[in-house]
Amino acid sequence: MNIRKKTRKRQNSYEQKLFAVNEVRLKNRHKQDVAEELDIHINSLTKWLKLYREHGEDALLSNYEKPDLMEHTEELNRLRDIEKKYKEQLIQNEILKKFQAFLKVNEKRNASKP
Repeated sequence: MNIRKKTRKRQNSYEQKLFAVNEVRLKNRHKQDVAEELDIHINSLTKWLKLYREHGEDALLSNYEKPDLMEHTEELNRLRDIEKKYKEQLIQNEILKKFQAFLKVNEKRNASKP
């Protein structure tokens, strides 16, 4: 029975990713050639190219290199919660306005009856 050792996933730095992407984009080199030269999998390079195209250089940063990302995400979630509560308040206000108008109409009807 052959047991394979688990290999640790190698983390590529932002600079390595950017270099690989620029080799393909700016120097018009083939992805396979760049991947072999840098000893990375072609699927990784393809993923980096897609991220770069869609989101720019900052997308190549790892989560460990994005210190503000967690704070930014938390702030967005907080703002979404506030916006949700605000919309709920607007709906409640509309319901109350309609109810007040309904009460006024009923008061006038009851006042006009002998």
